[in-house]
Amino acid sequence: MAVTAWRLRLLTLGMLYRKVTVDPHRKELTIDRRYGWFFARRYRLNFSGIKAVTYGYQDWAPGALLSWGHESLDQFSVGLRLRDG
Repeated sequence: MAVTAWRLRLLTLGMLYRKVTVDPHRKELTIDRRYGWFFARRYRLNFSGIKAVTYGYQDWAPGALLSWGHESLDQFSVGLRLRDG
């Protein structure tokens, strides 16, 4: 399970929330999204509909370009490439 960082939820007063749950027994991925307090959506994807999992990393720290040793500010992103587009 992966959820929106608590700091971002606090900053947006709970208006932005995402949760991804992987259920290996049902072979299903569930994505819960909430924008605002009333606009919620749930998506369910079977493993057979997923073609690939993509991922990325960025270091947003101001000193990252100028030195090897620095206090990092990391952003990880994960995406899905679906079979039917």
